[in-house]
Amino acid sequence: MPQKKISSFKRVPVGIVVALVALTAAISISVSYQTAIRQTNAKLQDINERQAMFSKLSEIDTLARGVFYGQIDEEKLNEALARGYAEGLGDEQIFYLAAEDAKAYQTYAENAIEPISGIGAEVVQADDGALRVVRIYDGSGAQEAGLLIGDEITEINGKETTGLAYSVAWSSLNQPEGTEIELTVRRGSAEKTEKHSLSLQVTCSNFKAQTVSASVLDKNVGYLSIARLRSETGKELESSLNTLREQGAAAWVIDLRGCVGTDESAAAAVADLLLGTVDTVRAENRSGEIETLRQSDDKAAEGKVVCLVDGETSGTAEVLAGALQDAGCTVVGQTTAGNAVRTIFSRLSDGSGIVLPVGYYVRADGSRISGTGVTPDTAAELNEEQTRARRYGKLDVKQDAQVQQACKAALG
Repeated sequence: MPQKKISSFKRVPVGIVVALVALTAAISISVSYQTAIRQTNAKLQDINERQAMFSKLSEIDTLARGVFYGQIDEEKLNEALARGYAEGLGDEQIFYLAAEDAKAYQTYAENAIEPISGIGAEVVQADDGALRVVRIYDGSGAQEAGLLIGDEITEINGKETTGLAYSVAWSSLNQPEGTEIELTVRRGSAEKTEKHSLSLQVTCSNFKAQTVSASVLDKNVGYLSIARLRSETGKELESSLNTLREQGAAAWVIDLRGCVGTDESAAAAVADLLLGTVDTVRAENRSGEIETLRQSDDKAAEGKVVCLVDGETSGTAEVLAGALQDAGCTVVGQTTAGNAVRTIFSRLSDGSGIVLPVGYYVRADGSRISGTGVTPDTAAELNEEQTRARRYGKLDVKQDAQVQQACKAALG
């Protein structure tokens, strides 16, 4: 007699199924509704807060125009409102630029190809906010006015440099050809500790900014110093690498001490010449997501690569140093500035402009460079005498303890 098959699944009544479906739909609708309510409330709160801000400004404006005894300079008022808004956002990376400064800054932000117009000097920010001159270009207004390597610029046209973002300071020093700029300078020397102050009148002119200097050191180590990351730096470095190879260089020291950059494409171009296929520029956006922005190809430089950094290595120069270290290159020197924030620059309708941070540059493991910097694999410092000599452009690379330590690492 055939046995009946016993089903492990008992038929569920249709009514219960319908009820479960209805309940699931109700829960889904309720969750969606609650989410929509929260989003709407957040938007309403934001709108209300913005309305309160505009109402407050309108109230002040109405009162001032009704009872203030003085004359209102509309242009000055608008500039102050825009600058105050930028400052009120509470981030030192944010700054507002008037139309004239915004035009100069755009040249800086876009790393416009030659000719560059300005005083013809590269500067880094000292601890007290002064701008220390690290390079003078031949034929520039700075050279003609007698500005020297090691001079510390404390005022630009009567405005103190303390508190100025580097990019703002750079744009202030790089104005159209023929512009007269008055600099207040602290001057010392490699031999003496005391300093004196003087004023220099510098005329801006077109100059050629060579960002890479190169030489072959003992035992065929190619030494390449990068003053600043600009749009042409990659091409300059490629030419220098080829020249040094012809002179017998078989290992490389990339000196990024004092190097500053905001152009991530320039950092990527340098990394592309030195590394194989790796991510070279990565950033965390406002949502916390990490994006790969640049990659290098599979053509790596032949020979060991060592990167030399210090506390004045900043911005995308830190991104470059981090990419080299993540790819296995040795980093020598001192911890970098920890100032690698990704920013955008936007010109406004009246010609003014604003710089806004939009993310953090990160390492291969996702850690932020900002606030921590790039820590060298091998620490190396200059003694007091060497530091003073280098500050005033008097330290030969053969007497430079950090360069010698980097060369040792390149040959190891």
